[in-house]
Amino acid sequence: MMEMASLLEYAPYREKDTAEGYRDFLAKYPDSPFAEEAAVRMYDLQFNPYKEGGTAADYQEFIAKYPDSPYLEEAQKLLDEAIYNEYKAQGTAQAMQDFLAQFPDSTWAAEAEVLLVQLQYQPYKEQDTPEGYAEFLVTYPENPNVKEAQARMEELQYKPFKEQDTTEAYTEFLALHPDNPFAGEASKRLGDLQYEPYKELDTAEGYAEFVAKYPESSFADEARTRMADLQFEPYKETNTVEGFEEFIATYPENFHVEEASYLIEDLEFEPFKEIGTVEALEEFIETFPTNRHIEDARAAIEEMEALEEQAPEGESPSGQEPPSGEEKGPEAAAPEGG
Repeated sequence: MMEMASLLEYAPYREKDTAEGYRDFLAKYPDSPFAEEAAVRMYDLQFNPYKEGGTAADYQEFIAKYPDSPYLEEAQKLLDEAIYNEYKAQGTAQAMQDFLAQFPDSTWAAEAEVLLVQLQYQPYKEQDTPEGYAEFLVTYPENPNVKEAQARMEELQYKPFKEQDTTEAYTEFLALHPDNPFAGEASKRLGDLQYEPYKELDTAEGYAEFVAKYPESSFADEARTRMADLQFEPYKETNTVEGFEEFIATYPENFHVEEASYLIEDLEFEPFKEIGTVEALEEFIETFPTNRHIEDARAAIEEMEALEEQAPEGESPSGQEPPSGEEKGPEAAAPEGG
């Protein structure tokens, strides 16, 4: 009977189903068996409109109005999220910086820091220019994306010069960006472009001009070698003492000078060697006392003299008889007819 009476008391409040109605019911019937149900429903009805609004202002108002609500903790969490979402919706790095400055202990601080990093870098990455990346590096030196930005900036600095692919372009690039990691590649390509026309021309005069113009080039030694070869070739083809002497006088610094000197000595010795007599070899020694073949000539003379001493009397070292009128040996001394 009592339960029926309580239900009859509660029914109009339940039918009305408002937070104010349940509050009045609880104030009037605090000991009603429906008091707990009424309280739960009252708290739901108090919180629901603020939760449906879902703004930071809504949650702030709810917390201020209902500090004893069992939904207070949930409201505080939702307030934290709502505040973060409002800053996030602005979509700027400044908004994230402001959020972190005002709410450093927010449960969303870690996510805000990640988003801040992205928002700082994103506009510069979308712009994708060396000037933009340079500004980013100065403005946000602690941003985790600095390495990527640095690499991209350096790549973009090099790109237009590489596309031009001229000595003028690479020279300008190296002057503007000497510390760029592409400087080595640019320097090598510059050297190639500087050397190519001279290599195609392939003349001693051309290589001399190249070495004078680019003494520090990586191709300088190759050019000097080729120049020396080209200077020497026509004289070597002529192969005369006069020609090699002219070569030495004209190109005293050429590394073929020593070879030319040897060839001169060979040419000086050759005619005497071909005659091959003691007299010819002695004449050679007297005429060319500094020639490196002096020892060869002396050795040949000594060998011929030794052979002559060993030959039978009246025979030449070669086994031929001496000319008529000369003694031919011991048997030639007997008188004729006898």
